[in-house]
Amino acid sequence: ELGYDERRGRFVIVAHDLTDDDTGITLRCRMTREQARELSVDAVSVVSAGRPRCTMCGAPMGPGLHVCPQQNGHLPRALADLVLEDDDE
Repeated sequence: ELGYDERRGRFVIVAHDLTDDDTGITLRCRMTREQARELSVDAVSVVSAGRPRCTMCGAPMGPGLHVCPQQNGHLPRALADLVLEDDDE
């Protein structure tokens, strides 16, 4: 949740654990406008340094096998790993 505390002049971020509804609030922080601005710059940096994207569908690539909808999910190996029969001649 994101809010603004007018009395204190602070932005408020409240986070909850997605897996356990009974624990209540997991994190609550208040920050000035400048701190919020710095957080947004840092967040953009972290997100842009994320996982590489599939060149065919644009989905983030994880450590495991990627099932690409553009390949209909049936290609067992990456295209770069395939050797065509014509390449041997």
